[in-house]
Amino acid sequence: MLHEFASSIILSREYEKVETIMKTIEYIGKVLPDGHLSLPDQVQKELGLGPHSSVKVTITVEDSRVLDEKKGWEAFRRLGEGAAGSGLSDVSAKHDQYLYRKSKWAL
Repeated sequence: MLHEFASSIILSREYEKVETIMKTIEYIGKVLPDGHLSLPDQVQKELGLGPHSSVKVTITVEDSRVLDEKKGWEAFRRLGEGAAGSGLSDVSAKHDQYLYRKSKWAL
């Protein structure tokens, strides 16, 4: 996702203002084994980055527990989607009898 916006920066002791265009791309990266961050080639090309380019980095950690919880609820909601009807009309009333195969008097 590419965002462009203008910002003012101060470049000299005389406080001369210069307008610059900042481009922002948002992507999901990985921390590499040596501690560096991954930067896809497509992002480098789109921003025109070369070796030793300066960039501003903002790090937001993705909480995988939230993703796992969402996936869990999605799986729960899909339970029984393909279930065929049992043909029984009183399953909720006689749940234990059908589940445990016992007469209602033995429960």
